[in-house]
Amino acid sequence: MGVLIDIGNAIVSAFFDKMDPVTIGLFALLIIAILIIFFALVMLRRSGPVTTFEVSLQRGVKLGFGNVYEDGIPNLPKLNPIRQNFEKGKESFNEEKYGDALGFLKKALEENPTGEQKAAIHNFMGLSYIILGNLDKAKTELNKALNYTKNLGGKAAAYGNLGLVYKTWGDLDKAVEYHEKALKIDQELGRKEGMAANYGNLGNIYQIRGDLDKAVEYHEKALKIDQELGSKEGMATDYGNLGVVYKTWGDLDKALECHEKALKIDQELCIKKGMARDYSGLGIVYQTQGDLDKAVKYYEKALKINEELGRREGMAIGYGNLGVVYKTWGDLDKAVEYHEKALKIDQELGLKEGMANQYGNLGNVYQDKGDLEVAAEYHEKALKIDQEFGSKEGVAIDYGNLGLIYRDLGDLDKAMEYHEKGLKIDEEIGRKEGMANQYGNLGSIYHIRGDLDKAVEFYEKSLLLAIEMRYFEVIKGVFPITIDIYTKQGKYEKVEELKRKFKEKYPQLVDKEG
Repeated sequence: MGVLIDIGNAIVSAFFDKMDPVTIGLFALLIIAILIIFFALVMLRRSGPVTTFEVSLQRGVKLGFGNVYEDGIPNLPKLNPIRQNFEKGKESFNEEKYGDALGFLKKALEENPTGEQKAAIHNFMGLSYIILGNLDKAKTELNKALNYTKNLGGKAAAYGNLGLVYKTWGDLDKAVEYHEKALKIDQELGRKEGMAANYGNLGNIYQIRGDLDKAVEYHEKALKIDQELGSKEGMATDYGNLGVVYKTWGDLDKALECHEKALKIDQELCIKKGMARDYSGLGIVYQTQGDLDKAVKYYEKALKINEELGRREGMAIGYGNLGVVYKTWGDLDKAVEYHEKALKIDQELGLKEGMANQYGNLGNVYQDKGDLEVAAEYHEKALKIDQEFGSKEGVAIDYGNLGLIYRDLGDLDKAMEYHEKGLKIDEEIGRKEGMANQYGNLGSIYHIRGDLDKAVEFYEKSLLLAIEMRYFEVIKGVFPITIDIYTKQGKYEKVEELKRKFKEKYPQLVDKEG
């Protein structure tokens, strides 16, 4: 070992003997700069950089009987086989046995119904196929319904259900067109159930597009009508939809309140598909707050119900949500397994929103694995779909994730460009969760560059929003870094101020920092 040291010293001595003092000084400054960046990166990695992540959330879709057209079938004689099979189908639908419902409806078609009766049966079949995730068959049945019906009520039901098909496929313009057609007819006919259904579905589309004020306006219109009608199932769906919006706004207490209201109603009515949606919503909120055990409990409850019902879209959402938790726990292989399960279902069903979510989630996992090229490919795929889909929230998340990739590749200018793009969208739509992430990630770039004042400015912005939301994922990443910077700067009053602010709600973080 001593020989190696002597040889090293001789080489270094010979190297510096050939340099003039100015060159030696510049060389020393270069070494110091490299060391500063290196230690900044190591410190950030150890503390856990702020990361953006996507969690699939099943937005409630109005699928009550406001979208069913019956054309007097219940008024046929009791022993009429068309009525008997239709009512058995309706009963199976209510019991969430959608395959059985389709079987009875097909039998009704074999009994030589009139054109309008055929329209009612095909519309009901289309609705059942939507819930089962078979959108091609749903579209076929709903178009048959439109061809048979001359009744405005029948057209409104079919238009509304076709809107659901196009929304799920990601064609939001077409979805809005159909829901607005249905809404116009329902308003003319004074069909309040139909109006509530279409207000709710339009609210979901505005939520995807990032117009959260408009989304709340429509969901509250739907809720008001459902309350007037005493439609508890409709109210549960409305509360669930409002919970999604409040979570996006960062009002987690309000989101919890809405999802719990929805769950209470769905449990009272034994509506399993609603309960699955509510469990997913609650899981999302608890995950955002950092309570992963509680989140998993709700995700697994939702997944179990969707598997029992054969609801493949719901199963994909459940697999995706569990994948995010396993990534957070560090079990990356398990995370990939769940996201790939979800992606496979989304691809088979043609669910663009789900595909974008899973591509983004897989990108995050491969980034943690250190495979940045594969990660970037997945995030680019997610971005392309979200841009086509018109999902502002999705695009903002994709920009944030690509920013992290470029940061890890050392291209800080490109990283900053993507985080600023993401931040601009998040600010436009009022998405506090995204803003907290983007502020934290921009802070990390300034930190790496050695601009500690600018870094701490962004870290503090991130923390303020995270405290307001109780967004633990961001808090646990940014809090120790901010404390470390203030300590190194000798700003001990700031250190104590931050600790006091966090002591009550997050004593584990404060105690860890000493």
